[in-house]
Amino acid sequence: APYARVRPIQEAGFQVLTYADELLPCGYQKPAELAALIRAWEGLYDLVRPDVLIANSAPTALLAARSRDIVTVTVGIGYEVPALSVPMPAFRFWDKTDISVIQNHEKRIVSIINTALDMLGHKSITALQDILQTDLSYLTTFPEIDHYPLRTNGEYIGPSFVADVGNEIDWLPRHEGRKRIFAYLSHGQHINSVIQALRSLP
Repeated sequence: APYARVRPIQEAGFQVLTYADELLPCGYQKPAELAALIRAWEGLYDLVRPDVLIANSAPTALLAARSRDIVTVTVGIGYEVPALSVPMPAFRFWDKTDISVIQNHEKRIVSIINTALDMLGHKSITALQDILQTDLSYLTTFPEIDHYPLRTNGEYIGPSFVADVGNEIDWLPRHEGRKRIFAYLSHGQHINSVIQALRSLP
């Protein structure tokens, strides 16, 4: 599959805030390089002539599919299937990052993408979410551990690496002063002591 060698961003003060920043080192720094990647994917589609594209963390494949009549499906964990919004949501949603900073990061990547699309004679995009919008979207995770807690796109189907779907948790009703604890533990010599301690709590 066509891909670009990952090149770390050598800019002073550069921060990865959103999915847009994750694309830059992966062939999205220079429009000509991105155009070559899109053209390579299009050539592959012309050769294979697929009816359906199932993508896992493959934004350039999805970008190239926009010019072809292909049904697109994304499958993956929360990070691999980003939540869609304009601008794309911040990874560290708990931080109060200035929205204008996030918008500027996205404008930069959208400008690079549109220059590459223009070089190929393709229609431009208005926001990064345009290339990540698919016909179907499946999340191989649980809502409780999704990278984007405010997501509106995608259907949760649970982890793909286990056959057991587990049991529904019958939480006790919420009461004043009572906390719910999610403990993610590895099996070790103190596991029984931890379980007993948790059980003794209200």
